[in-house]
Amino acid sequence: MLAPSRSLVSTVACHPSADLIAAGYRDGSVVLARRKVRIVRPVRGPTNDEITALRFDAEGERLIYGSAGGAVGSADLRNML
Repeated sequence: MLAPSRSLVSTVACHPSADLIAAGYRDGSVVLARRKVRIVRPVRGPTNDEITALRFDAEGERLIYGSAGGAVGSADLRNML
C-alpha cells in the first residue's frame, strides 16, 4: 500500500486523529495514505535525499518533513484530506 516507488521506507508518522499515515522514503519522496480505503497521495517527489523525520502538527493540518541532507519542508493537508 505505501509503495509508490521501489525505494525503501525510511520513516513513518501517524496522524493525531484521522486514519492517515505519512511515509518518507530513502529516495526523498513522501506520501500520505488512508489505511482503510487504500488511497495514497504524493506529498513530495523523489529527490535522492532520504527523509529522516516526519511529524504531523497537533491539529493534523500540516505534515513537516526533514531529510538527511538538511532539507526541511511542510505540506498543508487541509485540501488533501
